[in-house]
Amino acid sequence: CTVNGHEYVPSDRMPHLMAIGFQLRRAFHYIFQTIVGSGKAASELRMSVWESIVTHNTRRYSKGLYAKMAEIPTLICGPSGTGKELVARAIGWARYIPFDGKRKCYEGSFVGRFYPISLAALSSSVIESELFGHKKGAFTGAVTDKIGKFEAAHTGTIFLDEIGEIDTSTQVKLLRALGERTIERVGGNQPIKVDVRLLTATN
Repeated sequence: CTVNGHEYVPSDRMPHLMAIGFQLRRAFHYIFQTIVGSGKAASELRMSVWESIVTHNTRRYSKGLYAKMAEIPTLICGPSGTGKELVARAIGWARYIPFDGKRKCYEGSFVGRFYPISLAALSSSVIESELFGHKKGAFTGAVTDKIGKFEAAHTGTIFLDEIGEIDTSTQVKLLRALGERTIERVGGNQPIKVDVRLLTATN
């Protein structure tokens, strides 16, 4: 805003600007600390990661897109051993975290909000339970209720490595989680709202 020729920031905008500033600082740090190299390919990769975090228009992002980025999934492609999880961590650790102006602190830590899962290491029979959780008695061995990674990662980021390993029925539930932002535990029928940024990878 401009008053008498002087620009100032309204006090109600300061918490948001604090959150954006901290996010941009984290994004810059993790992109340049985890993605090394001086060639054209490394530069293009860093730019792609930056755009996955704050898009190519930082001003537009700050004005409203920041609230929608969690709804946009990201697919990271590349052969095994090329650093797909490092890219995912850079995106996940740079997620927007609101600043509480009254309490003078951020609404959570960015460090504990990244949940990686290697789907190739799980059998198809347990992938659904790991992702969405299960109710007691849903199957043999389900002696207690269990929350899945989607519930645990609420307001954070979940990274599914080797996304091509999941079967068709689990893909349907995953699409529902993406489209409706809700999940159901195995053996349950109660929709559970989740706010999760989904990152996936495949070779």
